[in-house]
Amino acid sequence: MDVTLTDEMRSLKGKDFVLYFLYDHPNKEFRNIVHTLFYAVVYDMDKTERYIRRLIHEPNKSLIYYYPAFDKKDKIIGKELVGSILDGALYWG
Repeated sequence: MDVTLTDEMRSLKGKDFVLYFLYDHPNKEFRNIVHTLFYAVVYDMDKTERYIRRLIHEPNKSLIYYYPAFDKKDKIIGKELVGSILDGALYWG
C-alpha cells in the first residue's frame, strides 16, 4: 500500500506517530492494518512505529496475514514473524 508522509506526519514521533496512524490517518484501510499490527506486537508503541515506517519506506514489502486453517505454509517461508493475531499470525515480507 502506498502511503505518503506529509510534513505534519514527518514531525510526529513515538506515541504521537502511532496514535495518528491508529486514529487520524485519512486512509481507513491503512488504519485497519495499523490496528492489526498494534495487536500483533502486543501494543508495543516502539515496534508499531518501526513497522509503520517500514511500510512507508519499503513499499515493495508488506504485512502478510497468515491463517493456518486456510493458507499454505509456503506463503510465509522466509518471512519475518511480527506476531500473533486472532486465528493466525502476521508476517513481514
